[in-house]
Amino acid sequence: MLRRKESFAVVTPIPRFVPRQLAIDSLHAHNDVITLNPLVLSHRHIPPPRTAITDEYFSDWYEIVQRIQYVPAIGRPGSGQISFKGCFHNMPWGLQTHVYAPMNVDLRNEYYITENQPATEQFETRERPIEVLEAPKHELYLCNDIQVECNIAMMRFVKAQLTAANKEMVQRIVKKAGKLGQH
Repeated sequence: MLRRKESFAVVTPIPRFVPRQLAIDSLHAHNDVITLNPLVLSHRHIPPPRTAITDEYFSDWYEIVQRIQYVPAIGRPGSGQISFKGCFHNMPWGLQTHVYAPMNVDLRNEYYITENQPATEQFETRERPIEVLEAPKHELYLCNDIQVECNIAMMRFVKAQLTAANKEMVQRIVKKAGKLGQH
């Protein structure tokens, strides 16, 4: 079968009162990140599978059950459930995930905090320019770089599901970090 790989990004501003470290700590709370995905029904921590590649073996592994909409616009009758495994790896700048979804869908996410200026603090960072947003200086942003690889016939469906879920999930992460930052 022909496979295709596509990459896209979701960038969301973080409220000014949320410090960088709190936003990063929110990404390191795997249970919260997983349950903030609006499609997730349940999840559980699992040991790494025997097939895990060396770089991912010592990451945190989860089995995730997710709702999927097979037929759009008809709600629950057009939906079902899928189960898959994924690994989560905390990085100083955020979080990397790698999900092995059914039908040979390979999904990689990088969530990181960036600002609209070069990093001046002394830590590893995943800074990238945000100038195209004409954003104010010293603003923080939660960026989600998404890479999906799957059968070419499924790409449109998979990308639509991911785009909708990821935008809402990133907004929920920002909202949760904002609530924590106000205390």
